[in-house]
Amino acid sequence: PTTFGFDELGTIVGAHGVRGALRVDCVSPDLAPGLRHLKLATRRSPRPVVVTSTRPLKRLGALTRHVVEIEGCTNRGDAARLAGAALYARDGDEAADAEPDDAYAPSKKLEGLEVVDATTGDVIGTVFDVLDPHESPGAGLAAPLLEVALDEKRHVLIPLAPECVPEVGDENVVVDAPPGLLDLAFVYEPPSRPVKGLLAAPEGDA
Repeated sequence: PTTFGFDELGTIVGAHGVRGALRVDCVSPDLAPGLRHLKLATRRSPRPVVVTSTRPLKRLGALTRHVVEIEGCTNRGDAARLAGAALYARDGDEAADAEPDDAYAPSKKLEGLEVVDATTGDVIGTVFDVLDPHESPGAGLAAPLLEVALDEKRHVLIPLAPECVPEVGDENVVVDAPPGLLDLAFVYEPPSRPVKGLLAAPEGDA
């Protein structure tokens, strides 16, 4: 395809999460949304696709792995079937202006959302709290954290970052927890309530 004005951007290596996101190993550290072209391993020529969002995930030597979303790819099965396909840009394509991604801004709106395992698709808990380092400067937090209730007793802290939370939606969040992270769950103890009769008497009643 390079002889017809196409420049290869990267190769799709598999699905990322459960909502159709793709893992793409790119030759460039920068990959902007916009009109692109996708060539399946079984096809001779690329077809146009629209990349709606991208974000870098990690460096792999000379390559940069990105999480990429394209129009029409809405579930893990669709994404998995694109493994091995190549992504191209073509002369004259215009990249869309990338909008700031505030999905990872700590927000209490995330509380109560289901937490889905990126590998199995199973619901593993719910978001109990969102810990914001700016609101608790004395807590020593380096980044926002999700406090996830795995059950009534066990809670675990998961960094609110693309590496651990590849998808943040309106109804759930998808987590790709590093090995051993869920084993660090702790026993949640609700705050104790003051016992009536042990409260300090108002001034003047003594």
